[in-house]
Amino acid sequence: MLKRASKSKGGSYPVSFKIKAIKRVERGEGVLPVARDIGVTRGAAWRE
Repeated sequence: MLKRASKSKGGSYPVSFKIKAIKRVERGEGVLPVARDIGVTRGAAWRE
């Protein structure tokens, strides 16, 4: 399970955190399960 480094305002995530989530999806894991695991909505998981 991935965890954010800190709970800062605005939903900012470190680049390394985002890369780990993207790699999970690229390996075939669904977007929704990854988003739930990291504690964000599915749409927020893939916004820039």
